[in-house]
Amino acid sequence: MSSAPEPTLGKHEIAQLISAFRTSGAQRLKMTSGNTHLSLTVPAAPTPVRGIAQVLSPSVGVFTPQIRQGNPIFSGAKIGTIKRLNAEIDITAAQDGTLQAISQPEGAFVEYGAPVFEIALNETDK
Repeated sequence: MSSAPEPTLGKHEIAQLISAFRTSGAQRLKMTSGNTHLSLTVPAAPTPVRGIAQVLSPSVGVFTPQIRQGNPIFSGAKIGTIKRLNAEIDITAAQDGTLQAISQPEGAFVEYGAPVFEIALNETDK
């Protein structure tokens, strides 16, 4: 004597299970019904990542950083210069953070808009 196959879940039943799972507070659900295998898991909360801001060269010229990697940076602070002909143009930070990287070597000739610094933003500035 053969047993009758278990009925499979339909779209409506699966949608109801998912809805109930979301509001249940459970972390995981695994079930099988006939040919239907259902596995639901609540993903782990993402680790907060601070934003990164690139600082771009305001002009064509020779780049000189005036801050070291890892130093705190405050909005409006002078963090480097671009020297061109007889003028020196300040590079200032637009946001508070920590200097994550200097993107160009000191003395490099940079184009307008070239990335020169990367700043890890403070949580409030993202």
